[in-house]
Amino acid sequence: MIVRQPPRWGTGRIVRKQCRNRGLILLEVLIAFVILSASLGVLLQVTGSSISRQRSVDNHLRAVSHAANVLADLELMNISANQISGEADEVYRWRASFKSLSTTQKLLADSEATAALMAINIEIQWRENGRDKSYQLNTKRIVMNKR
Repeated sequence: MIVRQPPRWGTGRIVRKQCRNRGLILLEVLIAFVILSASLGVLLQVTGSSISRQRSVDNHLRAVSHAANVLADLELMNISANQISGEADEVYRWRASFKSLSTTQKLLADSEATAALMAINIEIQWRENGRDKSYQLNTKRIVMNKR
């Protein structure tokens, strides 16, 4: 008498299923590569725009620093014109304009030194990514003239 034993794991139909699963693994790997490449593309785009934005912020902070330096320099000058201009770092151009807000007053009766309240407007201009950018600093100062 011949007794048939049930098929063991690894023989018959089960082996064929394992062969089909190997093909699906390759398809899954390809899909994973597509998802990974799309994710990397988005990540690189975000990083690129972040670097561009950081450069723009850096340029703006330099303009603010130049405006503060121009204001400090103006306090040391004896200003007689209504407007002066100059350049900083070959990239930034600046223009300072002055407007008297009060009449000139003598500080001491026996002195020729005078003081007046002035509105000072400092504009810094530069070019970034083909576009003109600017920053304005407006302030009021008591300007002393020693004659």
